[in-house]
Amino acid sequence: EHAKIATAASTQLLAAANGAERCNGNAASQEALMSQCKMLGDAISKLVGSVNAYSNDPNNDSEQLNLVQCAQQFIAPATRCVSAAKSAVPHVTDQAAAFNSPI
Repeated sequence: EHAKIATAASTQLLAAANGAERCNGNAASQEALMSQCKMLGDAISKLVGSVNAYSNDPNNDSEQLNLVQCAQQFIAPATRCVSAAKSAVPHVTDQAAAFNSPI
């Protein structure tokens, strides 16, 4: 359940980061954010796949171990993406978008 919540929140962050591209006045911060978003997107895909595999066979120890490993591997890219998003917020020229940021 927590993995599903984490992937949903991360997906919202990716959407917000993509939306900020049009109103981020600092190209370097936006580029850094998008780079981190790419890595987070890859981690989301792996985590969703492992959640689905475990949901289909919850008694399979291998699937459970894979889910735990994918969840652990998800933490670093998620943390880096949140940091990049926080760094980009001061450069967002659309204040409504900056205040509605999920971070």
